[in-house]
Amino acid sequence: ASISNYYPTLTGFYSYSVTAQENGAPDFFGEGPNNRTSLQQAGLRLQIPLFSGFRSSARVQQDRLAAERISTQLDQIQEQASSDIRTLLDALDETVLRTRAQARAVEQARTGFGIASTRYRDGVSSRLEVVDAENALRQAEIKYAQADFDHLNTQADLDLAIGKVPLVDDIEK
Repeated sequence: ASISNYYPTLTGFYSYSVTAQENGAPDFFGEGPNNRTSLQQAGLRLQIPLFSGFRSSARVQQDRLAAERISTQLDQIQEQASSDIRTLLDALDETVLRTRAQARAVEQARTGFGIASTRYRDGVSSRLEVVDAENALRQAEIKYAQADFDHLNTQADLDLAIGKVPLVDDIEK
């Protein structure tokens, strides 16, 4: 449905047909002119849309509404994408801070493990203190690895959201 529904249309047509009948042997195009008939028709047809019950204007209005609906959906999608990117940027900042904090925790746990090992070698503490310090170090390393994984995962989500392909886009620069 478009504005063209308001304009008249002109169409032409032509047809040709032959009808034959004969009693007896099947010689449909026999000698006698009374045995066959041909018909030819030709003409033009002009169609003028005087009044179509507001059908054309209703279709045009429906098309306009559909275009507005699509425009509104596009605006909503763009706003959602913008919101998602802002959320991912905030999450990325949080993962950076968490990764740095966990890296400091690993360094502190290493220092604690070193102190516990030295104390055990000097005979001042028990093996249990060394095992506890090593356990604390491994837990800190696991938390650091998880924080780093979360950071990389969030970065990948952000790259996907903004349409960046890291290895390709970085090489092109």
